[in-house]
Amino acid sequence: MNVWNTCVIGLMTRPMPAAFIQLLGMFLVYVHVAHGISNVEQVFQQQACYQEEPGNSCSCRYFNVPSDEVFGTIPEDISRCTLLEQLQLPVNDIRGSIPESLGDLSALQIINLKSNFLTGTLPTSLARLSSLRLLNLGSNRFTGTLPAAWSALTRLSVLDLCCNGLTGTVPSELGMLTALQRLDVSENALTETLPQELAAVGRSGGEGVILRVEGTGLCGDLPEVAANVAFDVATLPTCAPPPPPFPPPPLPPPPYPLAP
Repeated sequence: MNVWNTCVIGLMTRPMPAAFIQLLGMFLVYVHVAHGISNVEQVFQQQACYQEEPGNSCSCRYFNVPSDEVFGTIPEDISRCTLLEQLQLPVNDIRGSIPESLGDLSALQIINLKSNFLTGTLPTSLARLSSLRLLNLGSNRFTGTLPAAWSALTRLSVLDLCCNGLTGTVPSELGMLTALQRLDVSENALTETLPQELAAVGRSGGEGVILRVEGTGLCGDLPEVAANVAFDVATLPTCAPPPPPFPPPPLPPPPYPLAP
């Protein structure tokens, strides 16, 4: 642990006034820049993704940034990049939510935003990305449920959603993703049983298809998948029986004496 980390940890154990917290945030931005870490919006502009020409069009096909290079939120102007094929910002300090407008970029084939600090729910609009082959949103802070509409992503070969805060069940519609090579929903708060429709996942995905469900609240029998598909667990826990229904409330006394 370096001196800076030690100082910050020591300060965080004591109450700090709001003005100091604001100054500390400004200093952290300065440290980001001083160490070569830039605002993602600035990098987006520098990569000539956004051109000053009639219509303010975007000629960018690839917006790929290495690990530990950028911080900030996904640029709003990215929705103008209708030719964009790859969006890769893994292991950075990207925050906020995924804009719904990302679903309008029909040329996108790869989205890799793993290991950031993204929040919010998984955008249903991504179901419109018919050319998408890889979607990696693992190790973020997403909540909510898995969109059943993503079953339209029939070219998808990798869907990685591990290590988030997703809840609910695995939609049966995801069984339509027959081209998957890897489906990872491990380390989420998913519950109930896996749908039998999931048996179709990966049937046209070649050899070595992996379905990862470890570290969830899923239970019951595993679907009988094809020979080329394997789960990362041998069994799931037995589902707990549903709680007994509450007894009906007692009847109120009659407003007048009953006749003998």
